[in-house]
Amino acid sequence: MRYRPWLCLATLLTLLALATDVHTQPRAGKPPIGSVEQVDARGKVTGWSADEDRPSAPVEVVVTVDGADVGTVKANLPRPDVTKAYPSFVGNHGFVFSLPAAVQDGKSHTMRVWAVDDDGTRVELYSSPKVFRVGTGGPTLPATAPPGKPGVARKGDCSSEAGLVSRTDLVLCEPWEVDTWWELGYQAGGTKSAPEPIDANALYRASLTSENCVSGKCLKLDMLKGETRALAVHWPFAHAGLAPEEIYLRYYLKLGLTFNVYSADATGKVVGYGGKLPGLADVRGNRDPSGQCGNGSETADGINCWSMRGGFTHCYRACSTKSGASMRFGSYLYFYQQEVGEGSFTGHPGNWDSNPFGGFTGKGGTCKTVPNNTVCGIGNGGDLVNDRWYMIEMHVKMNTPGQADGIIEGKVDGVLSYQKKNMIFRIPGHDNLHVRTIWLNVFKGGNDGNLSDQQVYLDQMVAALNDWVGPWVGR
Repeated sequence: MRYRPWLCLATLLTLLALATDVHTQPRAGKPPIGSVEQVDARGKVTGWSADEDRPSAPVEVVVTVDGADVGTVKANLPRPDVTKAYPSFVGNHGFVFSLPAAVQDGKSHTMRVWAVDDDGTRVELYSSPKVFRVGTGGPTLPATAPPGKPGVARKGDCSSEAGLVSRTDLVLCEPWEVDTWWELGYQAGGTKSAPEPIDANALYRASLTSENCVSGKCLKLDMLKGETRALAVHWPFAHAGLAPEEIYLRYYLKLGLTFNVYSADATGKVVGYGGKLPGLADVRGNRDPSGQCGNGSETADGINCWSMRGGFTHCYRACSTKSGASMRFGSYLYFYQQEVGEGSFTGHPGNWDSNPFGGFTGKGGTCKTVPNNTVCGIGNGGDLVNDRWYMIEMHVKMNTPGQADGIIEGKVDGVLSYQKKNMIFRIPGHDNLHVRTIWLNVFKGGNDGNLSDQQVYLDQMVAALNDWVGPWVGR
């Protein structure tokens, strides 16, 4: 399980009562409490600390490495999860500390983090000490790239598209024309620190077909009765030498003639509905130091992850304006403060239509006024019918840490169907989060599989840095 700071808050008082300190002295008041949460790949140390005797005052935090003081920092950054768990603490109590370059040398070091009480006594924070090694990952990848050769992507083959001949911001073109397409740098899981290579055996429900594609061949995903997964692979932007802050993604999607949203148990009884489709993410897996994050009911926290897969759900009354629609398409979101409101810890829907039914309202208000309100759909473009191709386009831009200015936008066949411009993906001190992968996920469930055999088709996927990709135009 992923370590989440807010899950540990309730245990800190008990644990810290047992803590020892080489500087311990008798004191009349209560000692400060807090936690050191992680050292990231850029040498940033994050955590929080607060003192019940001084509930509104920022606590001074001291960082030591290998027994020597390397710096101090005030715990004065916003941490709403802390003030929610401890209402007596007023104001800001988070901290971020950048380790000095001398200890970012690729070698193993031991870090200890202390809060300073009002009498000068040092109290070691929860999860200290930590052993870290920073500086082995090579140079930090850039968020963008200088203009490339017109019509040529940094990875993949764009040669079939006349509409891209003048574009100089192309990152990936995936036309699904080559049988070994997965050798272009795809990996099996979203793990960041230990990439999982894939081979043909990992794609046993994926095959290429030349029947009724947008152009040439396309990717066919068989969603078989009783099974949940047809595809779950990632394409990390690191393969193009980038860690983007902003990405425009386009792919073509067709639901097979028998597609339906339902899941069934072993007896054939319908027990659920909905699932996932391709999108964008910066998730973590069980092999990452933070543990799984941003999927599988492991919420995003503004520190370790976020995700925005495509998603589909039951029409209910939302598809009433589009005859024959079989499902509602939208964004399936793991994001900062997603647990506020309804209290669910799975992904939340951002349906690409104007019907608010089933949407996530967060703290209330509207999409434009509340960062975690995801009822932002427009029109009925996201209400899809079977057996026809749709052009799906997504735009994600990371927020400035500390500001609610992240962007999620979606278009269906060139028509704006979703727009949110006050998203929070990451909190202060965590600009390491970015648009890290394209997540090709075709999945039905939960735990119960498809009601019946069905197919989903994908074609002509393109990722770009600066603008919407637009429709496929042949040469």
